Amino acid sequence: MKLLIDGEWGEAATSAVFATHDPATGEKITDVARGTAEDVNRALAAARRAFDEGPWAKTAGRQRSRTRRHF
Repeated sequence: MKLLIDGEWGEAATSAVFATHDPATGEKITDVARGTAEDVNRALAAARRAFDEGPWAKTAGRQRSRTRRHF
């Protein structure tokens, strides 16, 4: 199974998964990769790098407060 870390899909450290269920029906939707401490550390390192080296760190607080992302 894959995890999205640093903007790219990559294999999780292990093949462990857990089921995701629809909360309204209880029906299983899919299996999701179960991240390990190693996966979390990779994700944290990527987030730190993105913050330190990306445009967000250089953006003034006033401008950050005006920035909204809608998904």
